[in-house]
Amino acid sequence: MSSTTQSTDYKSLGVQYICKIKEAYKGNNYGQLTKTLSRKIYEIIEDAIDNNKDLKSTIPDLAYLAARNGGLNQNTELGAFINEILRMINNNIRKEDIVSYLQGAVMAIYVIETAEDEEIDYKPLLCR
Repeated sequence: MSSTTQSTDYKSLGVQYICKIKEAYKGNNYGQLTKTLSRKIYEIIEDAIDNNKDLKSTIPDLAYLAARNGGLNQNTELGAFINEILRMINNNIRKEDIVSYLQGAVMAIYVIETAEDEEIDYKPLLCR
């Protein structure tokens, strides 16, 4: 029961972090965190877990993804998000919790991008 509670908390944290960075970097398209990039980050982490690798082994892949997409700078959506994932990895947050966090983040990005395309205010749906 405890891990279910933690998973739910980390998923919510992922959603709230996306709300925070989307607001903080609104209007800045450089280093933007998109559905495609968030899904790629999720796949990098998931692949490491599926292959029983230490999550620290994903750091070069995450850095490369960031470098290719304007996200090395922490003052971009992508940079802020990748740095948060790296912080979690370096602080030895449980793999399951990082996956839950990423699931929440990916879902939030999909909702936000869809809402923005349809000119709907997403904040009441996701953000606290």
